[in-house]
Amino acid sequence: MAEQFDTPVFVQERIPNYADIRITIVGSKIFSAAIKNNSGEVDWRKPEIVKSYERIELPTELAGQLLKLNRELGLIYSAIDLIQTPEKEFYFLEINPVGEWV
Repeated sequence: MAEQFDTPVFVQERIPNYADIRITIVGSKIFSAAIKNNSGEVDWRKPEIVKSYERIELPTELAGQLLKLNRELGLIYSAIDLIQTPEKEFYFLEINPVGEWV
């Protein structure tokens, strides 16, 4: 029997995570970083989580798709979150027109 909830929720299968990918697009320039943590925590933004950042180059096709998405949404700036699996596959999570960039 499926679990019942009192409020609307989205339930998603957990994606194996090698790295969280944060992409910042400014105009036609893409800046991307892999964020790795060994804590097992899902939310790497917590200040107490020890993490490392590494500049990465996105596959050309993926970069083109993200630039096209930005253009189609009429954005000049955006922050995009992806997950990269241990098999190096990318999964799109979200696009933020005013994402954090501290």
